[in-house]
Amino acid sequence: MKGEKAVGKYSLESYEKYKVTRCRPEETEELREGAGIRHFRTIRLRLYQQAELTERALLCIKVGNNETEHMPETESALRSLAATYSRHPLVLGVTVEAEGSLPMRRRMWETAADAFTPKRFFVPVQDGKQLDYALKHGFVGGLLARIGENPYDTCEAFARQQA
Repeated sequence: MKGEKAVGKYSLESYEKYKVTRCRPEETEELREGAGIRHFRTIRLRLYQQAELTERALLCIKVGNNETEHMPETESALRSLAATYSRHPLVLGVTVEAEGSLPMRRRMWETAADAFTPKRFFVPVQDGKQLDYALKHGFVGGLLARIGENPYDTCEAFARQQA
């Protein structure tokens, strides 16, 4: 009982005081019965990869450590992806998982947020450094709350980030 009360405070539903669009990845676009939850796919891409889209998707672009060492080429590749997908009607938004030093990762986040406009830039709630930086620089389009095997991990991430 005591544990349930504590979890309720940090549950995703307790954040409904903010305007929320709940989305569940890895599903279809259709609305689920009574919940008003939109479903879509998360498509993971490497920096130099392309994907054929057949349904609504959030693009999750992975930028490796070796790619952040060559920033001009990496930024150019990211802008090339954006040229392909930023106006695509099935793309809901983009998120970037970048490796490397914090200054290099910041450049990737900024480049993606700029290049993919008008698409929304989603920040994983578990990535505190990215969330803090994106909030301070005003380019957060939404929070990406990944719910894995233990949904309480995501709730804890919301509490830690005070999101």
